[in-house]
Amino acid sequence: MVFRFISLLSASCLLIAACASDSTADATTAPATAEAAIPGVASPADANEVFRPATAAESSKNKTAKSDRVTIEASVETLGNLVRAVGEQAGGNVVLMSGVESRVLTGIDIKRRSVADSVAILAAGGGLTVNENAEYFFLFPDGYEQLLSVSLAGRLDARYANVTTDAAFGSGLPLFSVFMWMGYALDMTIIGDHSISDAHSGELALKQVSLETALEAVLKSARVVSLATDSTPEFIFLAAPANKNPSSLLLEEASLTDAQRDVLDKQVSLALPRPLRTGQRMEMSMQPSKLGDILPTLSEQLGITVVAEKGLLEFPVNPFYVHKARLGTAMDLLLRQWLEANYGYQLVKDRIVIRRK
Repeated sequence: MVFRFISLLSASCLLIAACASDSTADATTAPATAEAAIPGVASPADANEVFRPATAAESSKNKTAKSDRVTIEASVETLGNLVRAVGEQAGGNVVLMSGVESRVLTGIDIKRRSVADSVAILAAGGGLTVNENAEYFFLFPDGYEQLLSVSLAGRLDARYANVTTDAAFGSGLPLFSVFMWMGYALDMTIIGDHSISDAHSGELALKQVSLETALEAVLKSARVVSLATDSTPEFIFLAAPANKNPSSLLLEEASLTDAQRDVLDKQVSLALPRPLRTGQRMEMSMQPSKLGDILPTLSEQLGITVVAEKGLLEFPVNPFYVHKARLGTAMDLLLRQWLEANYGYQLVKDRIVIRRK
């Protein structure tokens, strides 16, 4: 599925706290509804690169330049393009569930209408329901009412309580890309396991909402109906409840020397499958990599050789970003992406070995 233009503009204020939140609610992804692409619709801009957010002054300038009214000339357009137009003209806040973005609406003619009126017109034309909450409008078809119960309230560490962000993501983007870009823009670590991260976002435009709300909206747009969370000052980890990996996958911990413990406690930042180079744009694959292929760049960024058992070299590793976390935490998050709790890592002399338990 084609992904859309992406932008991230954020302003954040972080409060650091030592307590972690953990939830173990059931997690599944609602069934997909395949709709054919419409011939003649222009391809979106290539969004395989991302920049850090604008400065606060630039972000303020962008916001004040927007109108709170929407005008869309009568035309034949896809629902995804129309929702994007509402976000671009009025700054949002609107979220479209994935799978319906290619529906074609004919003769939609909106003249200087409010966001609420514009969204209602699009929903009626596309046969969708609108759920309005305090921060955004959510458009979805009948049969997906369970998405309305998705909530991250009280499930993120206190560090993230005052983080706010603007975010505009296009339909069809893997959630591992969404999490990586959000984490990079906000200087934090947001990672999902394969069950969550392999889902695809819907079209959404959000303006100055809380991080909690932004992540919640992303999950709803991707039809993730429930999930488990593990959140500490170091990271936010989103997973399927069926993922029974513990928070630490370090093996043979009792045998560690003081020098090895110092290695695990070293602070690192990590980007996979390619490292971030100073002064360069962040480029990222839209597909998982094989573990064997990313071991060299993993070793380079961690400052220690990382190897894996031969039978694990073909295992998939999604793109992700870790911002200033313990080396041991980075290794834990790497392996917690896998749904089976059968694997861990061990420090052996001067290297880390990823192996079966």
